[in-house]
Amino acid sequence: MEAPLKSGALITATYANEFGRDVYALPGRLDDHPSQGCLKLLNQGASFILKELDELLTMLGAIPQIDGVEASTAPEQLMPTLSPELQTVMNAFSCDPLPFDFIVQQTGMAAGSVSSALLQLELMGLVSQLPGMRYQKS
Repeated sequence: MEAPLKSGALITATYANEFGRDVYALPGRLDDHPSQGCLKLLNQGASFILKELDELLTMLGAIPQIDGVEASTAPEQLMPTLSPELQTVMNAFSCDPLPFDFIVQQTGMAAGSVSSALLQLELMGLVSQLPGMRYQKS
């Protein structure tokens, strides 16, 4: 929200951008020293945080989609036959979204193998990625 030109917030935002994360900033007054860092981020392509919280949540993907279908009336999807590696990653999931690091810890697999498995499961429509490197069953 406020970041001078030399601040830890800008360092963090720079790293986030380098790792492909979305960077958001709240614009401040042009003549306000603590707002200069946010204005610099906006000039470099950071997304604006507008006053509507719903708009920010939509951009972040945090608003759950409600389709009006009860779980008991939805047809059951058959689980395709998965390789042992993919099945191990699927077994780590519960009902709640899980951070990537937790999945690596639960499976005992290398981070690269888990990342590859999650991508394959995502392409199969079995897993979806949420903001913050969190994953959930689809």
